Amino acid sequence: MYSVIVSILGKLNANANLKALCSIITPFSTDEVNTAYYKAVKLASDAVTGQMRFELTAICSSYPNSIKAIAEAEKTLLTLGDNQLSDDILTVTRNGGASMKNEETQTYHETAMFTITYKERM
Repeated sequence: MYSVIVSILGKLNANANLKALCSIITPFSTDEVNTAYYKAVKLASDAVTGQMRFELTAICSSYPNSIKAIAEAEKTLLTLGDNQLSDDILTVTRNGGASMKNEETQTYHETAMFTITYKERM
């Protein structure tokens, strides 16, 4: 699963439009503005394929920018039809999300949840 996360982060960090909106993507929740953080949880495994939930939250100074950041992540990650994202990442689908405004910091938090199916390397 670690190699899948590294691959996903590499693709997200290569998206110049996303990097312009969120300068860093970190595995830890942060209060910094114009950043993103992620969580990854293994959902299933049969020793051939695995599934994980990848949750990405963009924290931006404006609501439109938080929406744009998640839209850029979708453009980068979502797979269409039988197209794989990479040799090891078979499918990526979006399965939910959330929006909120932090009144204390006046920031907008947009979250997208992706389900990633990948080849397991045992």
